[in-house]
Amino acid sequence: MGLADAVALAQHRRAEIGQAALDVELARLGRWRAGLKRVRLTLDGRISEQVERRNINAPAAVCESFEGACDPAGRVRLIDLTANLEVPIFTGFGLEASWSEARLRERAARAAFRAQSSTLALEVTRAYWAVRSTELARQTARRALTRRREMAEIIVARAEAGIAPKPDVHRARIAVLRQEAELARWDAEVTEARAEFASALQIEDELTLTEDPPIATAAPSLDEALARARQRPEVEQASSNAEAERHRVGTVRGDLWPHLSLFARADARNEAFGLPQPRLIGSYSAGLLASWLLFDSFTTYQAVRSAEAEQRKIALQAERVIHEALAEVRTAHARLQGAMARLPPLRQAQGLAEGSLDLLRRRYQTGHALLLEVLSAEEELETLEIEVIAATIAVAETRAALFAAMGATP
Repeated sequence: MGLADAVALAQHRRAEIGQAALDVELARLGRWRAGLKRVRLTLDGRISEQVERRNINAPAAVCESFEGACDPAGRVRLIDLTANLEVPIFTGFGLEASWSEARLRERAARAAFRAQSSTLALEVTRAYWAVRSTELARQTARRALTRRREMAEIIVARAEAGIAPKPDVHRARIAVLRQEAELARWDAEVTEARAEFASALQIEDELTLTEDPPIATAAPSLDEALARARQRPEVEQASSNAEAERHRVGTVRGDLWPHLSLFARADARNEAFGLPQPRLIGSYSAGLLASWLLFDSFTTYQAVRSAEAEQRKIALQAERVIHEALAEVRTAHARLQGAMARLPPLRQAQGLAEGSLDLLRRRYQTGHALLLEVLSAEEELETLEIEVIAATIAVAETRAALFAAMGATP
């Protein structure tokens, strides 16, 4: 499995992505609710089947005044239909502020979704390279074990021929055993890294990772990275929330103003003066409605003050997010530059160590080098190989961290 496939699988299976998607859907529904406030139409209908008896023990004069007022108990079907329409004309700009707030909340939710995707991608990338790092280190340990075993066979042959002393055989055997223990340690670390990787992908199956660290290329300039960091999803989310809070203050302030709206109402029912009728009887009304809550024990005033304080708080948080994003870019850029600068000399040293080991092994076979020199050269080569792997992985990880800090896909 390649890195891109692992990221795609994690985004399909991880619950955080589903939750972020649901937040976007909820914000979208909130925008719809805010839009529907511009016209409010309700239709209500009721029908009931009942048994009723009215005006029990009523005076005869009352029974004679209204036909059916004192009829005996019987079954009655009552129908009640109502329609209400309200079109706000002026709400102290609260309606407009409510719509703008809902639109910005949706924008913030979409930015949060992208931020969550980027965070998850970086988490999977780090887990992926952690596995590959231990696997490559284990391969290095296996190659070192093969070299030590080959050297041990040469020493045993030389000892049997009376050329090498017996202690050299023991030293070679000790080196093989130590390398076997080192290989067992790397096996355990590979298993641990794979378990963490499976947790990051939220799967149970064991996967085979096939991608090697990419060849290091030039990093983007710091100025370019800082410019792109100002547009990353977290910054957009914070700024959208801050702007939404400003509009929420306008929504609350709208209650301090008089409200003006057009209204219409129509109803129909088969009942008049409390008596059932054989047909529906309708009525309607329409006009202009003005309302103004003049005093509510300062409840609205306190709500405005609270909303303003919350707005200032969210604005400060948004400002902090920008500074944190820029600091994160500077840190990641410095780490990437350091990792890339460290890799070339390590590779050069590895090449020299390989040549030195090959020369010492040939000199040992001719009796011109000591076994301790050969064993030291083998350990030095293995150490450099592992350092090269670690530096290569560090370049890949820091590059992914830099691109994530810039708001791009790692």
